[in-house]
Amino acid sequence: MKRPTTSQPLLEDPSHDGESPARDGGAWRLVPEDNQEWQLADMIDAIAAEVDRAEDTLALKSHARKVSFAVKSLALDLSVTVRQSSNGRIWFRTTGPGEQGGTLLNLDLTQVLESQLSELRTPLGNGSAQPIDTLPGIHEREVQALAAVSIFSLGDLERYTRATPLLAEVGRKTGIPEQQLRRWRKLPTLLSISPPRGAPGDTVVVRGAHLGRQPSAGAKVLFQERPARILDWAEEHLIVRIPPDVRGPGQLYAMLDAGPTNHLLWEAHPQEASPRSDAPARQNAPRAKKTHRTGRRSLGSPRKPRHR
Repeated sequence: MKRPTTSQPLLEDPSHDGESPARDGGAWRLVPEDNQEWQLADMIDAIAAEVDRAEDTLALKSHARKVSFAVKSLALDLSVTVRQSSNGRIWFRTTGPGEQGGTLLNLDLTQVLESQLSELRTPLGNGSAQPIDTLPGIHEREVQALAAVSIFSLGDLERYTRATPLLAEVGRKTGIPEQQLRRWRKLPTLLSISPPRGAPGDTVVVRGAHLGRQPSAGAKVLFQERPARILDWAEEHLIVRIPPDVRGPGQLYAMLDAGPTNHLLWEAHPQEASPRSDAPARQNAPRAKKTHRTGRRSLGSPRKPRHR
């Protein structure tokens, strides 16, 4: 019996050559060694190859009969088991006859016009297919965390983090700090503020990355949504003066042409008043003693002894 290739069905009749179903009432059976785990992308590739072969066949028939034939849609219902590997990949396996615990996977492929596709497609830039593990300083744990949210290449990372809310969401789901995602994307990033708290009007240094050598037109730094005065601007740091009319903790961030940066926490508190110098003197002052006539004692005057 000839072994089926990957483009042949997983089920075959033992009394036939495996290229066509049995016509004499023979039952299909599963070939265990061919029922291996597969990924959805591999399945789509295999289906696309089969559709191409079908389209070629239909093209020949269309030419011979002067009638147009084409595959308009294809629907598949597969009973599968699902497993997630340690690197975040999803693996499927087709369930065998009588096997319990399968999940129904519905695949519905429909023709889409080229004009419709052109509205949805985004040009793939150079290096967009570069694997995510080529990022500088990335660790295996981070590669696995990104793979778990379907980020496998630099192009995936760019598409999934185009807006600030998306950056924050990817950071939340993967546990990777937003600052690290921004540095990989080479986006303006705030890293730290020194000192972390102070009085309104204080000058603080904000460390960052990819901030630009000078501020763009309309660039501003905000604390509690109030503009801070910019004293110095460099690629990796900002020096600003906190607004004078703020109180308590709040968010500090910068607005640039590329949009808002990430937020950092800073706390503004008023200057603490120095203690009064006479407070200890009052606490240590001697008590007045009562006198006989007024009911009060004079300071330090001893009581006279009484004679019988």
